[in-house]
Amino acid sequence: MTGRIADAHPGVSIELAAASGAGMMTRRTGDIAAFIGHAVPEPLKGRACGTIAWAVYGGTPGGADDSSRWVGFDESLGRTAAAEWLRRNVAEAAISYRADSLRVAAEAVRNRMGLGVLPMFLGEGRLERRQGPLEGLEARLFIATHAPLHNVPRIRAFVEFVASRLASVLRMPEA
Repeated sequence: MTGRIADAHPGVSIELAAASGAGMMTRRTGDIAAFIGHAVPEPLKGRACGTIAWAVYGGTPGGADDSSRWVGFDESLGRTAAAEWLRRNVAEAAISYRADSLRVAAEAVRNRMGLGVLPMFLGEGRLERRQGPLEGLEARLFIATHAPLHNVPRIRAFVEFVASRLASVLRMPEA
């Protein structure tokens, strides 16, 4: 998607940084952030781009059975709804691998480290869905910026462009 952004907005410089939540934004280390959550935290301004559905995935079909092991999350993702689902539904002893990001968790599942609870946009077409979409795990994807930048025309255009692209990615197949 970053290539399309650069084509549509040649004056924009993009720096991508992986972080959980909107923490980078509240420390003023970025101007625009996309993050999963339930609301845009103060003092940021933003909008929801769509809803993210979650499911249980295993490695690609045809390989060894990975159903006795699970991929969990470390403390950086410990407060997420997916981590809570794991605490309610999976014995602690069954978690054999912990990840600090959703991409790392998806890669661990792909490499048969265990089953994992992942956003469907990371699993569909890449991994084997074993259960889901899981009820109650839906989260929204937001794009936000600092309040003083919210109405700057180039920022607004960029946010609208990215939000429309993210919304199209989030259209996921049903169960």
